[in-house]
Amino acid sequence: MTNDLASDQAFLERAMELHGQVPLIDGHNDLPWRYRTIANRAISAMDISEHQPRLHTDILRLRQGGVGGQFWSVFVPTSLDSSQHVSATMEQIDLVYNMIQRYPETFQLALDAEQVETAFGHG
Repeated sequence: MTNDLASDQAFLERAMELHGQVPLIDGHNDLPWRYRTIANRAISAMDISEHQPRLHTDILRLRQGGVGGQFWSVFVPTSLDSSQHVSATMEQIDLVYNMIQRYPETFQLALDAEQVETAFGHG
C-alpha cells in the first residue's frame, strides 16, 4: 500500500508540474449568455472577480481550477426569433470583448496558439 501511495504522489507531483507549464484550456463556456439572461448584458451588474453563486464561472473558480485559457461561447439559442440571430450573436461578441476590457488583469484576447502561449506566460 505504501508503494501505491508513493506512486500516486509521484504522479500527482508530475501532473502539477505539467499543469504549471501547459495551459489547461476550457473549450466551451456559456458565461456570456448568463450575463445576457441574468444581467441584461450589463457587465457592471455582476462582478465575476467575486464569487457568483448563480453562475458556474467566476474568476475565483477559474483560478482555483487552474484554467489557463477559455473559449467563450457566443451561443444564441434557436428559440430566438430568426430575425434576431445575427444581432444577438454580435451582442454576445461585444459582451466577450467587454468582459476582457473589464478584467484585463485576468483576461486577454488570444486569436491563435502563439497568443495563448504568450498570455499564459504572463499569468
